[in-house]
Amino acid sequence: MILPSFLMVLLATLFGALASFFFKTGADRLRGDLKSVYTNYRLFLGMVLYVFGAFSFIYGLRLGAPLSVLYPMVSLTYIWTTIISHKFLKEKITRSTLIGIGCIIAGVGLIGLGM
Repeated sequence: MILPSFLMVLLATLFGALASFFFKTGADRLRGDLKSVYTNYRLFLGMVLYVFGAFSFIYGLRLGAPLSVLYPMVSLTYIWTTIISHKFLKEKITRSTLIGIGCIIAGVGLIGLGM
């Protein structure tokens, strides 16, 4: 049941990155009063996505792959966040960002191979 565990954790990382995106876009629309927090659907959606991510991660753990292999996969959230930020927020991807992404992919791959 290792592949289903990986897929659930991969889904959890995507939910986490999307949640961060909605927190950012929601935070940009806050006006400083409490009402703007409660009526901000982007903040609410971010919270819901974080909960979905947590449940996906928990379910992935339950499917049986070792925690020591699954948990480093959480760092893939940084890759999703970079892609989403570039695509929708027009943030630049620098050379050092690409090197960092390469290191994350290499690290997760090496840990996965050591299983």
